Amino acid sequence: DNDTILNNGILDIDAVSTLQTGASTVVSIFGHAGTSAIVSASPQATGIDGGAGDDLIENLDTLDADVTATAVLTSGSAFTFAGAASDQAEVTASPTVTGIAGGAGLDTIRNEGSVTVSSTATLNVNSNSNVAFGVASAGAKTNATATTVGVDGGDGNDTVDNLGTIGATATASTMSSQSSYAFGGDPSTTAVVNAGSDATGIATGAGDDWVRIDTAGLIDVDANATLTSTGGAKATFDFGTVESSATVGTTVVALGVATGGGNDTLINLGMLDVDLDSTTTSKNNSNAGIIFGDSSATATATSAGDGEGVNAGDGDNTIYNEGKISIVLDDRTGSATSFAQSVTNGGDVTLDG
Repeated sequence: DNDTILNNGILDIDAVSTLQTGASTVVSIFGHAGTSAIVSASPQATGIDGGAGDDLIENLDTLDADVTATAVLTSGSAFTFAGAASDQAEVTASPTVTGIAGGAGLDTIRNEGSVTVSSTATLNVNSNSNVAFGVASAGAKTNATATTVGVDGGDGNDTVDNLGTIGATATASTMSSQSSYAFGGDPSTTAVVNAGSDATGIATGAGDDWVRIDTAGLIDVDANATLTSTGGAKATFDFGTVESSATVGTTVVALGVATGGGNDTLINLGMLDVDLDSTTTSKNNSNAGIIFGDSSATATATSAGDGEGVNAGDGDNTIYNEGKISIVLDDRTGSATSFAQSVTNGGDVTLDG
């Protein structure tokens, strides 16, 4: 339908998803002892949604929308006297929030007030396994992704006019710890951990769009991601290989205005403020004990950031800037630290990190 929506009051929206698993323990004397957990938190929220059709949406006052996803695996443990012990965890948190969504159609969106939206993804994973004689393994696959859009025109020939303030913040934080121990045997830990945040002030999809930021208009975009991963595998007596590996990475994307495909026109008379912050740390160690065994430790950490005041996409675009565009990378942005330590007595040592 062709909707007309006017907000002349205060819209305050909060969406929270919290998932937590407590300690779980499996014990086996002979055979296999294993624990596994799959945890996912994916809340979504939209302040004003025009849906399909040619909509007119005006915000004259305050729209505040916050979405938080928290997933915690406090601990999982598996023990076997003789056999195999394993603990595996798959945890995701992916909150998504949009302040004003026009949807498909020829939409007109005008903001004279304040649109402030934020998404926060938090993961905390701790897994471990132990074996007296045999194979012990602990692994984690975690992904925290926060997505925030202040105003989204959607597909169609849209008009977006900002005379007020649009603030979009996306924050992702991940902590992951894995450990395995074998008195006599082959322990191993494996981790694949990611944290990403994507924040956009104004977005329009396919179509010939017109976007203006007035002299009093402000678009403030922040994308933050922090990741810490720790892994360790240790054997007292080992005749095989003690392995500990981790592949971790953070990605932050912050866009002031992204207009997508089409012949677009952007006029900036105000302020576009874009900030990025990301850090990645990976620490891994392996210890093959006192008998002839091999040890291997691998730690790979990456950190990437993309900050743009304007991304006009494909098409014959016109960009006019008489205001200010600021892009700030925190001193830590793109910081990736990896540390690998491997110890053996009489066997081979492999390090990569």
